Amino acid sequence: MASKLYLKAVGTKIYSPPEAHLLDKMTMESDVWAVGVIAIEMITGQHPFEGRTPEITISNIKNNKYCQFPDYVEGE
Repeated sequence: MASKLYLKAVGTKIYSPPEAHLLDKMTMESDVWAVGVIAIEMITGQHPFEGRTPEITISNIKNNKYCQFPDYVEGE
């Protein structure tokens, strides 16, 4: 099994995955996370982990506390 390449976490923090905040590490999967967050934001008009401040948004990301999706968004 190939080992993963870990990079130091950089970028816009409210689009970074939990491991970037908890471990200060990112992988290629981190980019997929960011694209997913942006896609949800484009569909709903709201960041999926939105808080009143960037710090609360980051806390929501670390604790997997996401906003309820509108009724027109189906599935998981």
